[in-house]
Amino acid sequence: MSGASLKVFRVKEELSLWQSYIYKLSILMIQLKTLHRKVLMMRLGLRVTMTLQVHNGLTQSISK
Repeated sequence: MSGASLKVFRVKEELSLWQSYIYKLSILMIQLKTLHRKVLMMRLGLRVTMTLQVHNGLTQSISK
């Protein structure tokens, strides 16, 4: 291999490394987003059940 083609090969190798890093990062970001969404849904679910419990408690105390 001549010096120039060796350089091109190295550059290509580095690019593929970067591409794999970026790919892994994007997968991580997607996982984080879905995790965040799950947490938000859980919070929302908790808030809804709490509100329902309070509402049920109020209606029960009124009907007594």
